[in-house]
Amino acid sequence: MARQLAEMKQLPRALGMMKAIQANPAVTGDPATAVAARVTDLEIRAWAVGALAGADARKALDGLMSGANGLPDAASQVRALSRVGAILSRHEQLPPDASRAFLTRAGEALKSVSDAGQRNVLTGDWAVALGEVVLAEATLRARAGAWSKVQAAASQLDTLIRQAPDASSQARLHAIGYQLSEQMGQHEKATQSMTAGLALAAKVASVPERAALLRSMAALSIGAANDKLQAAVAAVQAQAMSRPPLERAQALAQLALLNADAGLRAKAGELSQLAQSTTGLAPADAAVLQADLTARSDLASARVLHGVGLYAESEAILQRVAGFLS
Repeated sequence: MARQLAEMKQLPRALGMMKAIQANPAVTGDPATAVAARVTDLEIRAWAVGALAGADARKALDGLMSGANGLPDAASQVRALSRVGAILSRHEQLPPDASRAFLTRAGEALKSVSDAGQRNVLTGDWAVALGEVVLAEATLRARAGAWSKVQAAASQLDTLIRQAPDASSQARLHAIGYQLSEQMGQHEKATQSMTAGLALAAKVASVPERAALLRSMAALSIGAANDKLQAAVAAVQAQAMSRPPLERAQALAQLALLNADAGLRAKAGELSQLAQSTTGLAPADAAVLQADLTARSDLASARVLHGVGLYAESEAILQRVAGFLS
């Protein structure tokens, strides 16, 4: 919720929430949770840079870099640096090298991650964050009519896709490529990108993980309503129905949130009901599922309403989620 408040530019609320989270004994008493909270705090502070300029912005950037470098292990440093770099690319007043500096430092930190499997996952996430930066730069250049630079960005994204370490990161980069091609008016290439990404997603063996990947692709492509993506959603939904109860519920929940994130409320509600009506779940798993769907679906609705200027309606939902979480 704090992260979403920051994205909605409600920065004092987001920062205040993170301050309370980081002072909570349940957080401070668990090292992994405490580190995760620090990473999220850096993400929120990265959103706050958008309201700064000149020396204040430079000071904030230095603080973000110092904070990320001060995390206790290389893996958390890579996560923070990658996410901060992607967020900074959304701030049009910052020079492109501001976000690039964080991705460069993340690439250096990757070399210190000793576990090969973890390094592979982090490399994929780093590549996707760099893809987000490339997309943001290309969007600014397209707006300015600098089409040769947009083409160069598209070529860089193609290279990232070829070099990405696994199907998940390649699929997410294809989703970014879909959005970039649509911006460039290259609708056939956009369709090819979506098709290639979905083919890669179909190779993910775990049905819940495949559903989560489709959710990421929908967000990165801004193409949740795309016919091919919705056909993939329907295929995963059908496959989920034959899985054991927990896998089925988890997959359906991800598909529900995919649609909720995009404002497709009817489909989201249908899938959410299917997930929550799954029989055979352990009581603890059922409670976690319901809580997750309730909070995340409401947050998605609040974000959509805020985006179209229905601020009072959005605020009412945020207050409801705050009450639920407390």
